[in-house]
Amino acid sequence: MQQGANHHYKSTAHQRKGNDMGKWIEQLVVFFDELKEKFGTSDSGVYLRDDNFIGEPLGERELERLRSEFGNVPESLVDFFRSETASISYLYCVNNPSFYGGLMMNVFASDNPFRHLFTVRELGVFFDELPVNPNRRELALNSATILDTGGGDFLLVDVRDGDDPPVYFIGSEEDRMSDLQPPIACSFSSFLRDWSRLCYIDPDYFIYGDTFSLLDSNGQLNACPENVQRLREVLGLTKEL
Repeated sequence: MQQGANHHYKSTAHQRKGNDMGKWIEQLVVFFDELKEKFGTSDSGVYLRDDNFIGEPLGERELERLRSEFGNVPESLVDFFRSETASISYLYCVNNPSFYGGLMMNVFASDNPFRHLFTVRELGVFFDELPVNPNRRELALNSATILDTGGGDFLLVDVRDGDDPPVYFIGSEEDRMSDLQPPIACSFSSFLRDWSRLCYIDPDYFIYGDTFSLLDSNGQLNACPENVQRLREVLGLTKEL
């Protein structure tokens, strides 16, 4: 995930009131508040961005525009935009071992607040060059991008695959001729659940990282108690609530 220099946590003054937040966003805020309470602004090796923010969810008129402009969008994704948020940047970083975490989505919204969803579809992945493998090509052309981790790596869902589709990782380090890898989560909702348990760690680190092995034998995100506890120990946190 693209990052600037280390930033200390400035404030929990989100742009949303607590009783106005969806359940998943509320869990995210609780986790970050736990980090703040533990580390504050000390030179501890765990840093929270001082420009973190949570935007408003989409209203029904905006959701109608989304459907009219882009056609089939999975209902689980629509529900997230409706009940949680349509724009967010909530990030932290750790120095030793080095890794990032958090969610950045649709931060640079222009006149089209949905453009980020179709990054992979429009680029064809890898800076305007379609992957050669036909399965990967078809996924790219029928995708909704849910997270751009930076450097040409993306998390996306296949809009052809039901209301709660599986989540795929498409990385710049992958051979374009290689077969499409299995999804890292069987559904968007299960990804959100498991990712929150795994401290919102940046996908680059559970795919490529040597420090953590967070995928099971099927290549799916594994939020088993051992993995959850190991991550929380690295962050200096207590056992999972």
